[in-house]
Amino acid sequence: RPGRSGGHLLHLGPPGQPPGRGTHAPPAAGARLRAATADAVYESRVAADAPAWVAAHRVQGHVVMPATAYLETLRAAAADALGTRAVTVSDVTVREAMLLADSPGGARAMQVVIEGTGDSRTARCCTLPADADADATWTEHASGTLQRGAELPADPTSLADARARCRVKVSADELY
Repeated sequence: RPGRSGGHLLHLGPPGQPPGRGTHAPPAAGARLRAATADAVYESRVAADAPAWVAAHRVQGHVVMPATAYLETLRAAAADALGTRAVTVSDVTVREAMLLADSPGGARAMQVVIEGTGDSRTARCCTLPADADADATWTEHASGTLQRGAELPADPTSLADARARCRVKVSADELY
């Protein structure tokens, strides 16, 4: 279950307070909080205007955290917790959309909890209102399995090489 400490996950917007309580991790994962268990816990605040790109992701007029943000959060936290950039995120389930209020005070505390030890772990993305009481219930938005993957090549494919392999041009209208 998510903890209740300060810190930052995804360093997505105005954090409200410095990380202080955790160790430094990649920017998309933020600070890792101290925990009394083997679980790795990361926390941040997200809001309709932080980061700025979230405000543009609307569904029926409501600001909604994009599913790709969960994937990147899980990937970055896995890289930190497993100690390698070579990770896979699989079996991802988005359980509930994260709606972000347009009004001031609509920020949410967001945690990623990675359970257990070893090369394969379970992770959950959870939130609650940033100003919630200590006994407030966390909402689980997404979960997945994180695994140590094959090592990444030292010299990844260049953009020019990738473009050369794409032989058919597809317009945005055709794609969408």
